[in-house]
Amino acid sequence: MDRPGGLLRQQARGWTMRRTTAGSVALGLLLVLGLVLPGEGRSGQAELPVLRDITEEAGITFVHSIGDQALSNIVESTGAGVAFFDYDGDGRLDIYLVNGSYRKEVNHPRGRRMASGLRNALYRNNGDGTFSDVTAKAGVGDDGYGMACLAADYDNDGDADLFVTNYGPNVLYRNNGDGTFSDVTAKAGVAGDLWSVGCTFLDYDRDGFLDLFVANYLDFDPKYRSFYAGDAFPGPLSYPGQPDALYRNRGDGTFEETTRAAGLFNPRGRGMGVAASDFDDDGDTDIFVANDAMENYLYRNNGNGTFSNVAPLTGTGFGQNGEATSAMGPEFGDFDRDGLIDLLVPDMGYGCLYRNTGRGFFEEMSAKTGLAAAAGQYTSW
Repeated sequence: MDRPGGLLRQQARGWTMRRTTAGSVALGLLLVLGLVLPGEGRSGQAELPVLRDITEEAGITFVHSIGDQALSNIVESTGAGVAFFDYDGDGRLDIYLVNGSYRKEVNHPRGRRMASGLRNALYRNNGDGTFSDVTAKAGVGDDGYGMACLAADYDNDGDADLFVTNYGPNVLYRNNGDGTFSDVTAKAGVAGDLWSVGCTFLDYDRDGFLDLFVANYLDFDPKYRSFYAGDAFPGPLSYPGQPDALYRNRGDGTFEETTRAAGLFNPRGRGMGVAASDFDDDGDTDIFVANDAMENYLYRNNGNGTFSNVAPLTGTGFGQNGEATSAMGPEFGDFDRDGLIDLLVPDMGYGCLYRNTGRGFFEEMSAKTGLAAAAGQYTSW
């Protein structure tokens, strides 16, 4: 990052920055999680591995930027994503990193001089513990104000393609299979013009082609400041939400937006993250959308090209106390190994771990499992 280390702290409907040191964060994590170092394990407790930062020796020189030197609005406080995927088919995971950029309506004018050179980066895994920057050669150096990225084979040619969400138009890169990519956004019809954050590929209509769901966030207005101190700025509730988007893959390299037809259009949403899985085990892929400062959406796939929001009925719309959480990046998985798909939703509070009961609803388990105690002091993305 190109800004001092710090933690975001929410104050009512606004945000401010609280400075802290890396040492205090690391120590705090050790204390709150009750971790012990190898060689100092308690009786009957498994010892944990020690991780070492090898970024520099691995050749990763990427530095993330928010477009200027000062964190002054909610756009600058959001992002950015990373994807590990094998772009060249050599069996080794490569790394794609999303960067910010200078935008007149977002950044301070002094950030203009930083505009040149701010772009996303692709690092090829050399197989010897090092990586090489192949961004220019691969043609994936998008210079938009990046938020997230996702790799998947949308055209069924055996190569992993790449989708990038931005504050502004998104980008779809088609993998050419020779170490390069082509920007096919315009042809595919998936650019959009909103503030996109989360995204996922899924085959919602079971036609064998991966479709695309994009979670859109806020209608940011740089002129709106409300009444905040000099070191704070308006939070998510200060701005209108934006509707998410579902794109159906036609199978010919193009997509058709089917948001309204699928029953997914909701202009109130403040989507931060999205996950897809068959939570009800009916053979169709369902969608969960994590919204910021409001209820979340769990869309059950009806199997006929449409979805129904069952979050209120399943108990996944709100937190453990019935409150709207500032939800971030959700993930489906079977944490208790009972064969049913559960759901983890990190947020600015205690986090939510929803256990699938198999009877059409979920039980919130963050307190019972100890997750709340571990995550409650920190913002989880």
